[in-house]
Amino acid sequence: MSTRTPDWKRPPVIEVVLGVQFDALPALSNGHLGWFWGEMNAEFPNSDDVPLIERVVEPFGDGAHFGFPALGFRRATGDARLRMTSPDGTKMIQVQNGWLVANWTKKGDTEYPGFTGVKTLFDQAMARFSSFLKERNLGVIKPNLWEVTYIDHLPVGTVWNTLADVPRVFPGLFGKGQCANGTTEAIDSTWAFRLSPKPGRLRLSVQSARTATEPERDILLVRSVARGPLGADNAGSLDDALNFGRSSVVDTFMGLVSDEAKRYWQGD
Repeated sequence: MSTRTPDWKRPPVIEVVLGVQFDALPALSNGHLGWFWGEMNAEFPNSDDVPLIERVVEPFGDGAHFGFPALGFRRATGDARLRMTSPDGTKMIQVQNGWLVANWTKKGDTEYPGFTGVKTLFDQAMARFSSFLKERNLGVIKPNLWEVTYIDHLPVGTVWNTLADVPRVFPGLFGKGQCANGTTEAIDSTWAFRLSPKPGRLRLSVQSARTATEPERDILLVRSVARGPLGADNAGSLDDALNFGRSSVVDTFMGLVSDEAKRYWQGD
């Protein structure tokens, strides 16, 4: 089933992240990552080093027992993650030995380029990094896990005014019950969904928060993270998996929010 792209004049999405975890390459070093940035800095002139993304080891089979914390392991080395950012700060490529990630982040009045735009950014980075590795005999990327993340900000005064309104915004998640002797002060809830027909898992969280930038504003922070294995018999290609992750996130979000909220984002 194909996913219909919402035609929203004021979409709530503020960040989309596409990533792939791959088998570590023994010959790849921090120096090579700096060399790679040298080939990318015309489009991504800003860079910095940040701690590694932890390696994800998560069971996805039918018999897997699932708890919310995923297993992660970090190698005790001097390795780091390279972040490269476009001049306007909306596009970012992140590379480390074991991960390649592409981000789009909303800045000011910039328009969301849609999943297709973010996917193009990821595909171009993947192609250039693969060519870089091949030209220097550093190995071949062997993906073992895909990940798709959407982050939405729902500011107060848009589709909600008080936290008592949250069940009305997300009728598919929250019941109507309230504290008998008080009012809702904060929200921090997470749900996990087993995906099919491809193996994978979607975690969706809703949290009351406040923006860190001026002017400060209360928001509902919605984070949707879909991930699944690659290399397994029924996992399919990386391209198919990322598209499946996108449809899983978008279709789930559309099914959980109210028609009233959708009309607001549509500009009605």
